[in-house]
Amino acid sequence: MQARAKQITHEAWVRRKDHETQLRQKLITEAKRDLLETLVMKQEEEALRMQERSHQMFEWDSKKRMNIHH
Repeated sequence: MQARAKQITHEAWVRRKDHETQLRQKLITEAKRDLLETLVMKQEEEALRMQERSHQMFEWDSKKRMNIHH
């Protein structure tokens, strides 16, 4: 009887441990996805900022060249 109770307890423990492992993996995957989304957003913001900066530099250079010609 005790062997059967220990076996059930062990099986329950194994199921619980498997469930914990699956939950941990899901949480890790979700955290990775969140980090990736954040990284992508930051990269897009940086790309837009650099594009705007490049445009401003082009405008500045164009104005400078026009002033030199006049």
